[in-house]
Amino acid sequence: MVRVLSLVALLLTVPACAPSAPLTISPSATVPASPSSGVARPSGAPTLAGFSCPVTVANGSTPPGEAASKQNHGDGKLWTVLWPNETVLIPRDNIDEKGVLWMKFPWWRGPGVSGTLHVVGTRLDAKVPPLQLQMSDYGLTGFQASALGFSTPGCWEVTGSAGSAKLTFVTRVALAG
Repeated sequence: MVRVLSLVALLLTVPACAPSAPLTISPSATVPASPSSGVARPSGAPTLAGFSCPVTVANGSTPPGEAASKQNHGDGKLWTVLWPNETVLIPRDNIDEKGVLWMKFPWWRGPGVSGTLHVVGTRLDAKVPPLQLQMSDYGLTGFQASALGFSTPGCWEVTGSAGSAKLTFVTRVALAG
């Protein structure tokens, strides 16, 4: 449990990096060996032939009381922030010992929305393990920080829900650098 909380604390303090140009995701790329394991792990699964990731472009909808940003995305009930160029860039330092790619995502529940935040996700272009979620208890309303764990780079559909509110987006996930 301490290890999980340490990972969440680390992810919530790692600064975001924004890509300067769209990335090409290579399904044959590997994650370098970690110092502890000495074993390289595959970073992706083969993609479906001809698959085009139907990414969600941020709509700029801003949660109440927050600074406006074109990367904000929401529906008036639930919000998050999407990455520039519709691609979540995962720094190599955010890959855990099992090869899971972690990145922080903020969420906001709007007025009248109450409930535990649930986040689920699946890769659309390959069969891989589903999204993992780590978060601390911020209560049942307002802001909620989360760390999303993607099993591989690729095209991911992510859905956050709280109470009767639900927000879905599609994004590419790629390794930075």
